Amino acid sequence: MIARFGHGAAPADTAGLGGKGAALCRLAVAGLPVPPGFCLTASTAAAVAAGYPDALAAIRAEWDILDDRPVAVRSSAADEDTADTSFAGVHESYLHRTTFESVREGVAAVVASGRSERAHAYRARLGISGEVAMGVVVQTMVPARAAGVAFTRNPVTDSADVIVEAVFGLGEAPVDGEVTPDHWAVGRDGTVRTHRAGDRDLAVVP
Repeated sequence: MIARFGHGAAPADTAGLGGKGAALCRLAVAGLPVPPGFCLTASTAAAVAAGYPDALAAIRAEWDILDDRPVAVRSSAADEDTADTSFAGVHESYLHRTTFESVREGVAAVVASGRSERAHAYRARLGISGEVAMGVVVQTMVPARAAGVAFTRNPVTDSADVIVEAVFGLGEAPVDGEVTPDHWAVGRDGTVRTHRAGDRDLAVVP
């Protein structure tokens, strides 16, 4: 199955799409400004990686709708981005793919990254066993001046403060551990409680 962001009801098959893909679909259905794209279920992504003609034709049709805009190809595993796991930097991501062939290669590489030594070690450390169900998100790139992550609660102290971490350029640099992002703790009333500057000598750009 392929779920296009913003079309139809939010998918019930969260396990098939993975946490990231299902969340993006729900956000789009709710009317939030999600960049256009689509998510492949684990079985469809595996079929694309294996080169099955029907699966390739299906994602080619979705790619054509995006009108050759640069896209990111990202992992959306079933056990990724949960309350107990993050997999940040464990699975592969591919940015600024501009041809269908590069998207197809990106999907295959993301699927393969779910079986990498790094992913296996992370799952073993957390006691996660069983077959990896790797969905894949394909989404148009945003030419970001800055990018980051917001946590609706402090993930370290569990306080009610909203935590924002951001960098100049695209968000790959902090995910890959290349830079330390700027850090803000913001109260529920919008008051900035603390701010700590990060590294600003590197930015990932297209």
